[in-house]
Amino acid sequence: MTRTFFILAILFCFFASGCLRESGEALKIGSKNFTEQKLLAEMLALLAEKEGLTVSRAIPYGDSRQSLFAIQKGIIDAYPEYSGSLLALNGGFTSHDLDIRDHAKVIAAVREIIAPLGLQLLEPFGLNNSFAIAVRRDVASQYDLSSISDLARLPESIRVAADEGFLSRSTDGLYAMARRYGLQIGTVQRFPIEERFDIYNALVEHRVDVAEVFTTDAYLEGYGVTLLEDDLGFFPPYEPAPLVRSDVLTASPRLADAWDALAGKIDTAAIRQLITRVEQGGEDYRDVARDHLQKLGLLPDTVAPSTPREELVLAVNPLSDLGFLPMRAAKAIRQVMPARRLVVERVAVPATAVRDGKARFGLVG
Repeated sequence: MTRTFFILAILFCFFASGCLRESGEALKIGSKNFTEQKLLAEMLALLAEKEGLTVSRAIPYGDSRQSLFAIQKGIIDAYPEYSGSLLALNGGFTSHDLDIRDHAKVIAAVREIIAPLGLQLLEPFGLNNSFAIAVRRDVASQYDLSSISDLARLPESIRVAADEGFLSRSTDGLYAMARRYGLQIGTVQRFPIEERFDIYNALVEHRVDVAEVFTTDAYLEGYGVTLLEDDLGFFPPYEPAPLVRSDVLTASPRLADAWDALAGKIDTAAIRQLITRVEQGGEDYRDVARDHLQKLGLLPDTVAPSTPREELVLAVNPLSDLGFLPMRAAKAIRQVMPARRLVVERVAVPATAVRDGKARFGLVG
């Protein structure tokens, strides 16, 4: 009788929770080390928990190569990955009949490439976070730059600011791009991917001529840079989607449906707004991810169970575009007070707000 009850209990748990993994093993979800990845990974974790799965978070885990290695070895079970990155990491650029501008064909090619690795790429979230090349507006005007090909007009070798990941990519990174466009690369300033903010600083402070940026960066509008057209079609689409181990989907078949509920729901403009809330508004990425799922109707409207943090207010002029100086001030405050939640507010007179105790900091002239 006891044995029969035990078997029935296991079967009940198996079907009721979408086939939970054996022995209560947690679903291990990772991400790369930048805000967009953390947001998307946290959404995957929350939707998996909604299905009754126990989730172990490795947010962040590592860069593209580290994450791909980890998922193949079972160190992590799923993480958000980009179609173009998977294509580059697995040699898909060598396929001469693949039009990398065709998003649907790139997704199909990637799925075919990774299937023998025991991996599946689910439906994309809806955004395209491509690499892009940015210049200051004054430089674009001075040399009439509108495309990457136009960089050949610069009088000297090009000084570049880029993150470490872009510099290490052999097929879709800086030096492969330079070969495609016939550009002479001079000095290169290298930045950790989690400190991409400093790439914009290097550009604005005239330390470099061009910068490698993401098209979903929260800083694009605030810094007033010009993005150059990829006129030769060098960069493939970089559409993020859940990359999952096939055995995980076999063990938890409802997981794919849960994550596909996000398919096409987060476009480039939407993710940029979410990133801005984290990087400029000082909100916790976990709270922002939960709030967005609630707005999409994919989670019940409940209070996020995050650890409360004392709020700090940085007061700025109401005419501020939240560009270079406010972001630099906000970064400095977060570095010395990482446990506090920073809120940037526009007020008539920042100094008065500080004096009256309505703001802890003020950006004044």
